[in-house]
Amino acid sequence: GLYSFLFEISEDQTYKIEDKRLIVFELDEVKDNKEVLSVMLKLIKSAIQRTIWKNRAEKGIILFDEFAKQLKFENVLESVEFYYQAIRKQNGA
Repeated sequence: GLYSFLFEISEDQTYKIEDKRLIVFELDEVKDNKEVLSVMLKLIKSAIQRTIWKNRAEKGIILFDEFAKQLKFENVLESVEFYYQAIRKQNGA
């Protein structure tokens, strides 16, 4: 689709997040753009799966801070609901 280039794999792998101790997704700039916000939610989901859920020996923490305005979009509410249920089952916080 429109943002498929964001998911293409290139030779440069320096952007990999698997070894990072802290990952911050700043959504202030996309909070009013439903399409870009949707892409960001997919990137966040991918990051959670590749970092927190892959290493169950280490507890991961996910913070949703100041995202009340984004809750007006159905996909955001659905994503947060999914994270809440899945994180609880993965013994996360």
